[in-house]
Amino acid sequence: MKTKSAVCSLIVSILFLAVFPLTPLQAADTHRLLNLKGHWKFNLGDSSAWSAPRFDDGDWSEIYVPAQWEEEGYPGYDGYAWYRKHFKASANWDGKDLLLELGHIDDVDEVYLNGKLIGETGSFPPEYESAYDAERRYAISPGFLIPGGDNVIAVRVFDDHGVGGVVDGPLRNYERKNYFGSGR
Repeated sequence: MKTKSAVCSLIVSILFLAVFPLTPLQAADTHRLLNLKGHWKFNLGDSSAWSAPRFDDGDWSEIYVPAQWEEEGYPGYDGYAWYRKHFKASANWDGKDLLLELGHIDDVDEVYLNGKLIGETGSFPPEYESAYDAERRYAISPGFLIPGGDNVIAVRVFDDHGVGGVVDGPLRNYERKNYFGSGR
């Protein structure tokens, strides 16, 4: 009897995975709201003040992302740098299940939305641990966006050696479609 039950459980599991595979998010699972590829504000160095939404980044240089910062005018640089991107959030984004995707960042990052930490990957010195090969995908908590207003993404990056920065992959803000209810 236990064998029959185990076989039935296995068959149900296989059928479930055939219908709802455990794979990375597919285009059918998401709806892109904003393409973030393009020019971002950029500054070498490190200051926690740079995560603040009202920080004046007007004198910062611009850098194209995704790209290695070495290819964008900073050859041989290893260390800390920050990226900032201003954008308008549509009022109809309020209450949606939103994600921010930033592709691959070499080596370590912290990501802020309007001054609030929404995610981090890897470990900064002194307990440095690279995460250069990890895709960055961070949930945006309800209330973090300013619908209809100016929003700021600030990305703190540390590169230990070699290439650095927001180097490749998709950069976008998107709505995650949840087929099983709100999930929040």
